[in-house]
Amino acid sequence: MTDPTPTPPDAIQRIADRISLDDLERQMRPAVGRLETERQAVRKGMLTRAGAGVGGGVVLALLLSLFGVGLLIPVIVFVLGTVGGIALASWHVRSFKDRAASALAPPVAAAIGEMDYERSPFTLPEVEDFFDLKVVPRGNRTRYADCLRGRHRGTDFFLVECKVVRRTQTHSQGKTRNRSTTVFDGLLVRVSVPVPFDGTVFIGRDFGNIGNWLSGLVKKIGDMQPVTFPDSAFEQHYEVYADNEETARRLIGKDFADAMVRIDDMAKGGRPRAAFSNGRFYLSLPWRGGFMEPVGVWRQIEMTPEWLQEIVDEMTLPHRIIDTLHGDG
Repeated sequence: MTDPTPTPPDAIQRIADRISLDDLERQMRPAVGRLETERQAVRKGMLTRAGAGVGGGVVLALLLSLFGVGLLIPVIVFVLGTVGGIALASWHVRSFKDRAASALAPPVAAAIGEMDYERSPFTLPEVEDFFDLKVVPRGNRTRYADCLRGRHRGTDFFLVECKVVRRTQTHSQGKTRNRSTTVFDGLLVRVSVPVPFDGTVFIGRDFGNIGNWLSGLVKKIGDMQPVTFPDSAFEQHYEVYADNEETARRLIGKDFADAMVRIDDMAKGGRPRAAFSNGRFYLSLPWRGGFMEPVGVWRQIEMTPEWLQEIVDEMTLPHRIIDTLHGDG
């Protein structure tokens, strides 16, 4: 795939390489210092409240047992107090991570440019297409975090961290068992394709003919036909199905195939899926944790160059995909 207009050499430089990590670190240092002070206070408060809650529960349980109420009620009181303390601690952890992300991610987005950041989006209509195209399996509960919307080289993009949980019920011997399974945990990326195309192209991980059938991949692609490519590395990683073979071959050139192999190597805990449809490219990339995962109540916040580089690399993933679709590899 080639760019319909010439591109200046400096425009195709990898955008992450144009960002000075030293300047970014200096800019973010005051916020990191404030967050580290807050983290220590939150951690101390959590430990104090947890100790008081558990200790109070033990004392109350002992008092109840002394008054002859039996063992069951004191045990219930102790368990409820412990569960409540754990729930409160979890809320403090999530709340701190939200505040930290809201303080640290926007400066990185500003350094990259032409990008808006939202920590906790409630609903995202853009995600529905991922489900319809079978790029992401549906579930009963979906959570989003760290949403990016922006433009690069005149091309729109969208990225969000997404977790999809599916609940199932089984009935046996008069008992109902509920089970929750995480069916996807990672990044969703959507970018506009700079050249027109018709139809739909689906790209899924290759497990061989039997493996693809067992994983349900064949069912997901419907009536589309398989398309093979001369690139052996790409063929080892993916199966491609399309409404129109010519469209698939035009969209998936050598540079794009190489990029998809690298994306597969980036995946953490699952297999990538992708699709071309309605003028856009859709990618689901298993990526457990997200770029704010190192930030938490229980570990010191350190602004290392390696962590900053990881944040920048993840937040510029749409840019690298767009550059590849423009033919810049």
